Amino acid sequence: TMKSRTLHRKLNILKLLYDTNLRLTAAQFKISNANQYLRALEKAKLIKRIEVPREGTTPFKIGFVDSGTRKKAKEYLVKHSFLNVPTPLHIVSFKDEAQG
Repeated sequence: TMKSRTLHRKLNILKLLYDTNLRLTAAQFKISNANQYLRALEKAKLIKRIEVPREGTTPFKIGFVDSGTRKKAKEYLVKHSFLNVPTPLHIVSFKDEAQG
């Protein structure tokens, strides 16, 4: 269903950020409309997002799990039996497009 697909994408994003401590932009995810999932995770206080200014253009947001969201993120992953799945590194692109 649509709902389960959305949840699965949110869980994958959260699990990746939880496991790696990476700070990522929506563009770095190989998930279409990653921004909507990042926004939902931020709204639920499962991740933190901060705006990074860029010269001459709009700022971009990076999302990550910090000390303030870590406990809640872990509880969410446990609740959905997602804490022990392998880190979903396949959903992120490590190219430097965030610099571009």
